Amino acid sequence: MGKVLLIALIALALVFWLRHKVTQRGRNGETKAAPPASAATSEKMVMCTHCGVHLPAHEAFAGASGKPYCDAAHRALARDDPA
Repeated sequence: MGKVLLIALIALALVFWLRHKVTQRGRNGETKAAPPASAATSEKMVMCTHCGVHLPAHEAFAGASGKPYCDAAHRALARDDPA
């Protein structure tokens, strides 16, 4: 009876040890997902001087005075058209 119990304990210990190794391998091989591009890089937002809509600075139309506009029509309506 003692021999069977010893073999069962060794087998149980082996199962737990193997399970631990498999989960450790999975954790070490995991790659963390990169944050979305929009979250990784932030960009300055500006407000259209004419209508007040917010847009990224690189999409804004700059008037002669340097004020941002959401499109060329609003820049022209504000009579701040550089052309």
